Amino acid sequence: MKLIMNLSSSIKTIFVRTLSAIYFCGLCSISQAQIQNSNSNSNGNTLDEKKAEAPTITATISLDKIKKIELFIQQSMQEIDVPGVSVGILEHGEPVFLKGFGVSNSHENQVTSATPFKLGSVSKSFTALAMMQLIKEGRVDLDTPIVNIIHWFKSKNKEVSDLILVKHLLSHKSGFSTITGNRNQHSEDNSSDALKTAVLELSSIKLVNNPGVSYLYSNANYQVLGYLLEFLEDSSYEDVISKRILNPLNMKNTAVHKQIQEGSSLTQGYQLAFGTAKEFKDKLGRTTIAQGGIYSSAEDMLKYLGHYLKHDSPVISAQIRDQMISSEGDDNPYGYGFGWYYYHQKDYRMIYHSGVSAGYETGVLFSPELDIAIVVLINASSGFGLNNVSGIVSGVSRIVFGDPLGNLDDPLLEQIILGLIFLIPLLILFFVIRFIKKYSKGNYSPLMKPYRTFEILLRIVLPSTLLLGISFLLLILLPKLNGATIETVKLFQPLVYLGIITCSVIAIGWCLIRIILIFRLRQI
Repeated sequence: MKLIMNLSSSIKTIFVRTLSAIYFCGLCSISQAQIQNSNSNSNGNTLDEKKAEAPTITATISLDKIKKIELFIQQSMQEIDVPGVSVGILEHGEPVFLKGFGVSNSHENQVTSATPFKLGSVSKSFTALAMMQLIKEGRVDLDTPIVNIIHWFKSKNKEVSDLILVKHLLSHKSGFSTITGNRNQHSEDNSSDALKTAVLELSSIKLVNNPGVSYLYSNANYQVLGYLLEFLEDSSYEDVISKRILNPLNMKNTAVHKQIQEGSSLTQGYQLAFGTAKEFKDKLGRTTIAQGGIYSSAEDMLKYLGHYLKHDSPVISAQIRDQMISSEGDDNPYGYGFGWYYYHQKDYRMIYHSGVSAGYETGVLFSPELDIAIVVLINASSGFGLNNVSGIVSGVSRIVFGDPLGNLDDPLLEQIILGLIFLIPLLILFFVIRFIKKYSKGNYSPLMKPYRTFEILLRIVLPSTLLLGISFLLLILLPKLNGATIETVKLFQPLVYLGIITCSVIAIGWCLIRIILIFRLRQI
């Protein structure tokens, strides 16, 4: 069963990596597939849960562990060509490790603990926290239907979307699909109405589940929440987050959508492929800010996470925190709360989230019982089947908790798929050359009237179906099965996109040329 879950997780992350499926911190292995499987289990338990015992964990940050972390990061950066990394560890309310490695941009500015990186989906916790503050103030309720607040809100099946509550958006239980949330990842809309526009577009989208039934990760949920914050506060999302979280916590090197304060500079994101780091020119707009558009430093993130560790905080009360890191009415030890993944055991809770953006990968974790928080920020994103950046994030956590380090090799399944994407065009070209040679020598006769059905099927229909089927599989089906569009693939995995387009163009082009050649009455 564990092997099946791991394979399922690998397949689900073919185009958009997520650290939710890795063996995070040596303590748990939580993936979207596992959460979905647990939701469908009538007992609310899984086989793994019944068998597993809570591991003994020791998280004291010794000097030896710090040295191991430094060495591991330096070696890993060199091995997979990562430009910059920033790490922070908080224990018992004090930063015990804060350090930057490498460079932040092409000007080779050194990364420090104050250097801002794009957080990706770690940003969701900020959106969720701001909404929970409004709930505490009585401005809205977890059980309030969205349509009661935004009267024009609807999906294509309006009778179903009318049932979506605030808590369903926070916990990814609204019924919006993963691909719906990824449909506009590439948007460059910087208008003040960008979030409203994204929510309006949902009127043409059909929900795939009834609200509240099961977990299904979708960025669409946090696009709606982002606009909901703007609507309730009559202010921009950027101003809401600054007023409610960043300013009270004195997070000076944190900003929403590149609006960094004076005296600080953002890192440059890089995409890795074939051992080289290529700059990602970020032109992304405001559409994705609530789901993944916040920039922050390791130093500031420890301030942020530190308030989750406190028994009470003016920004994050213990009541709000506990609501955010559990799932209402769900006894499963792992799942998705409000903006956070969680793993609960008898004596401790592990709360975490990963972030994957074009050019960045991040991971944060904290445990109230162990009184520890970890943040790892990287200005590079993994190449599919190459340059496993996420291994650095998990490696730091493994060292902290005394678990053996894994290697940075990419998943075998990814390597196989990447190889096939570039091998298929070569195979097609081989048959193209073979066909042309036979045709030019008169060894491949064109179809002549009257056409026979069997000959049409054998020489036209079957080869054309195969060639067009390859294109359909790569351009549409494979991305869709993994909750992505071809535009999303282009944004996050340009090398894979290049392979898909190359393969599809060759397949479709040869399909058409081949038909023309076969029907010609004279040979070349």
